[in-house]
Amino acid sequence: MERETFFDHFGAFADFNGGVDALRHQIIFSMIQGKLVSHSDDDEPASVLLDKIRKEKEEKIKRKEIPGSEPVPEFTAADAPFELPANWAWSRWGDVILNIDSGSKDDPRSKPGDFLVAKKGSGDTVGKSSIVKGNPHAPELGEEVLRLEMSDKIDPRFFDLTNNSPAGRAYYAANSVDEGSLKAIENTAITHMPFPIPPRAEQERLVEKASRLLGFCDELEERLKKRDEVRRSLLEQAVSQLLQEV
Repeated sequence: MERETFFDHFGAFADFNGGVDALRHQIIFSMIQGKLVSHSDDDEPASVLLDKIRKEKEEKIKRKEIPGSEPVPEFTAADAPFELPANWAWSRWGDVILNIDSGSKDDPRSKPGDFLVAKKGSGDTVGKSSIVKGNPHAPELGEEVLRLEMSDKIDPRFFDLTNNSPAGRAYYAANSVDEGSLKAIENTAITHMPFPIPPRAEQERLVEKASRLLGFCDELEERLKKRDEVRRSLLEQAVSQLLQEV
């Protein structure tokens, strides 16, 4: 019954061309703004999380497990496009990336948990990301990609959803360059990308809630598609009947 209430309520708003996609976009934007789940004072603040990741990266560099990298520009209050909850923090994606290098869709170095980001492709694909889950090929990203090693102190699903969001697509559109008929981005387009950072525990709650709602959108889209197919079938029958009567 609860599921039907959801469809009955949201279906009215989604029943137009692009309506379900608009719902998807609103769900992700609410997630990015911290408006999708409740906040908890028991969660470790994002500022503490970022400090832990910074120390983790410094230790890996000392042990020569990863190469050193240029620091990303400091994020200032003037850079913030909107206000975040009290225990969140604005940062840049480079602050949670341990290492980034070029690769290919068949790069044998890619391992589960890594990010693959399209470095060159059409305007619709450049900058899109995919989490490696035992299959590093991600053919939808094209032949030339960037391979990102992320800190395990963050939930990669939150960063994947945010990176592939409409806000992320707009960012890459503004930070890509033309290479013939394709678009391309530099490594710094990734590392300098502004990111809202929730506490680690809230990242998980946000992803779980967003995933459920996006699943509802998929089901709603399927219901609307089946309904439209029935309507088209009835219309065809009516037209056929009219033609027979002429």
